[in-house]
Amino acid sequence: MEVNKARLIDYWLGIPLCGVLSVFEKVTSLFLHKKKNISPRKIMFIGLSEMGSVILAYPAMRKTQELYPEAELFFLIFKENEDVLHVLKTIPQKNVFTLKNTDVGTLCKNILSLIFELRKKNIDTVIDIELFSRFSSILSYLSGAKMRSGFHKYTMEGLFRGSLHTHKVIFNPYFHISINFIALIESLRADVGQMPLLKKALKNYNVTLPELLSDEREKEHIRQKLAKENSCFCRQHAVVVINPDLKTRLPLRRWPSQNYTELAKKLLLSRNDIFIVIVGVGYEGVSFNFSHERCANMIGKTSLVELIGIFNVAAIVISHDSGILHLASLTSVGIIGFFGPETPVLYAPLNENKTIIFNELSCSPCFSAFNHRTSICRDNKCINSISVEEVYALALKKLSDK
Repeated sequence: MEVNKARLIDYWLGIPLCGVLSVFEKVTSLFLHKKKNISPRKIMFIGLSEMGSVILAYPAMRKTQELYPEAELFFLIFKENEDVLHVLKTIPQKNVFTLKNTDVGTLCKNILSLIFELRKKNIDTVIDIELFSRFSSILSYLSGAKMRSGFHKYTMEGLFRGSLHTHKVIFNPYFHISINFIALIESLRADVGQMPLLKKALKNYNVTLPELLSDEREKEHIRQKLAKENSCFCRQHAVVVINPDLKTRLPLRRWPSQNYTELAKKLLLSRNDIFIVIVGVGYEGVSFNFSHERCANMIGKTSLVELIGIFNVAAIVISHDSGILHLASLTSVGIIGFFGPETPVLYAPLNENKTIIFNELSCSPCFSAFNHRTSICRDNKCINSISVEEVYALALKKLSDK
């Protein structure tokens, strides 16, 4: 579903639904025993729309397993993003619930069957990692879970999502998003009367990702796949991966495609051993018009597992803020990432072998959790001001350090 349409539905339908359900929750709670924490047995994460956020929630999922080793973990995600969970291997495939969001009719039909399935599973705890989405808070409530942790606005303006979470965690824009996700987990152990949640120091928490290494057989499969795409490829090449992210849900984040083209040309001219691999997933009918005897265009031609393999044979990955940037952070490949409308303070990849470019214009970042990641900007200089020459120089330095 197109992102602006999803926002409209979330606003015009989500607000009244959150309001009605919140009133219903308050009325019914008058006749129930006082709320108290339970020992979770079946915990479901809700992270629907962002592949990168699911990867950045990995430390929170590991923390959940540490705190509740006997609990069974589940995850609810849009169908188009479920492969990232299979790559992370934290949630059993049988415990992954999916929703198809191709259109409103399909989504509504899926929701009805999903709610029935969740209640049949007796999910008792929900961790809603979505940033102020009314849709996810409604799903949290309708799941029937007794404990529901999610971000709450408290005294902040806007972004009303009702009172459907039992554990209302304040979102901290000064901490990395992975720390905010861990706060959702830790809130389950906090005093139920504590407001706002969470009154615990988490800033120095060690957030790490798994390193997904390909064995020699998997690397050879990738090399053969690249050679099949372009017979000039050989294993001695220094592979540079470029992700132009042509169908991003948030176009203001995107570095111009002509910049990627110019960068690729400069790199190929600089060294005869460089081989460019252009990547992208879910891009049916979209093409990146660049060709060279030392270039393979793999957009739409790989699975996420194969992308991990490509990163494991590559020297560096170059991309603006996107899901693939975070997918690359699951390997040891060198990363050059650009940020503009969003801040690396919140969304930087978690691996160490990275170089982040963020020019910190006074208007940047303009996307935030508090404005539903919308902006009136029509001239994203924050990202466009990052020059090809700057990226080119960084890429050569990383290649020389290999």
